Amino acid sequence: MRHQRLRATAPVAWLLFLATAATAQAPTVAEIVGNISQSSYTSYLQDYLYAHNGDNRGNGPQHDLARNNIQSFFQSFGLQTTLHSFVYNGTTYYNVIGMLQGTTRPNEYLVLGAHFDSVNNPGADDNGSGTAGVLEAARVLSQYTFERTIIFAAFDREEQGLKGSTAWVNDHSTWDIRGMVSLDMIGFNPSGSAHDTALIYGRGSSDPLKTALSGAVSTYGAINCTVLGQLDASDHAPF
Repeated sequence: MRHQRLRATAPVAWLLFLATAATAQAPTVAEIVGNISQSSYTSYLQDYLYAHNGDNRGNGPQHDLARNNIQSFFQSFGLQTTLHSFVYNGTTYYNVIGMLQGTTRPNEYLVLGAHFDSVNNPGADDNGSGTAGVLEAARVLSQYTFERTIIFAAFDREEQGLKGSTAWVNDHSTWDIRGMVSLDMIGFNPSGSAHDTALIYGRGSSDPLKTALSGAVSTYGAINCTVLGQLDASDHAPF
């Protein structure tokens, strides 16, 4: 969708939120952040998510190729990886789900998601940028253990009205989901902006989460952060 829930130019803010909210057993937040690799993030976007001119992750052949690459990366990180199926307009689509099992509170869940589909164009920003962020977060956080279970989700058919995320939420309505962050168009800065900027939107009930995320960004991210009002035009809305 055209609205941004969170936008930045490096995969920092979401790692910080998950690290502080999940309470890593041994490492500090600074240590986790130190493992972020800009080159790794860029490689996901440029080499594996088919975000170049001529590519099409909407209804073109690159859609399934990108999905398969996401699945392979989740598996390589050691995550419990599944394809969650749903039907839209008579066609079966798949969300890619990677799960990092929690230790002492495994039945409490934190979700970090992004939609990997696009409209019929390359979709480097909308939303290859967010999907690459989820992949980099999964790579880094999978090296640690956390009290709660972390779910990394690559949702499909967001552009058609949040179909994939809505289907996943409906199928997991009994799960104790403690928070969800959606990365949408995080490679975009407002015209004329001289600084990396994170804009945080959320549902009205998510004010504590927005405050926690903003604090983490300000403390560790070196990114200008603005918390705005309610906006339901991305995959956080069904949660």
